[in-house]
Amino acid sequence: MQVTFIPGFTQTAESWKPITDILDPPFKCAPVEVPSHGDFRTTAAAIGESSGRGIYVGYSMGGRLAVQLALDRPDLVDGLVLISASPGIANHARRRRRYLDDLALADRIEANGRETFLDEWLGQPIFEGIDLIQARRHRLTTAPAIASQLRRLSQGIQAPLWDRLAELDMPVALVAGERDPKYVGIATEMLSEIGMNATVEIIPDCSHAVTIEWPGAVATVVVEFAETHFGTSTE
Repeated sequence: MQVTFIPGFTQTAESWKPITDILDPPFKCAPVEVPSHGDFRTTAAAIGESSGRGIYVGYSMGGRLAVQLALDRPDLVDGLVLISASPGIANHARRRRRYLDDLALADRIEANGRETFLDEWLGQPIFEGIDLIQARRHRLTTAPAIASQLRRLSQGIQAPLWDRLAELDMPVALVAGERDPKYVGIATEMLSEIGMNATVEIIPDCSHAVTIEWPGAVATVVVEFAETHFGTSTE
């Protein structure tokens, strides 16, 4: 069975290498680049069309895209592993504020450059304790590319999917870092909305950047998820 990996904001497909190196073989791992054009829903659809059927693993923004794909094309998604991810911002006023804030941030990225932005982005409390050298690797290479991705795929512009979570009838693993209480809470809320086919996995002593801090733990989650729901064979 193929496992498609969708990276988070600013990340490239290579960001999954510490995890896919553990899994492949025997898994058929397929890290993808997030398309550089298209709105949120179109981007999710493009990932599904290029990747085909299998398990989808998404981190943060990549998890939001995976949820959209699973709802729009359940025929392509046999299972979901969502890491530090949400289904969007339900509250209209908060979503509008996030949209405006992200538009302003995109302008600052273009004005101040990639390196300044990464300093500020990775300095947020949700990334406290991570290896900053490792965290800066495998990122989009230009400020315009980062700004474009933010404008197109921000939580502020995404239509929230909370009221559709009950439609997810495939197995879902919701993963969050113990030191990321916001997303631990989101995972718990999503579990309640999705129902019995979902589980929550909390990675001990880990921030929002689960895939960077504990790639081995993420690989273990994927292996156990596949074995539990699809048997031991990965063919």
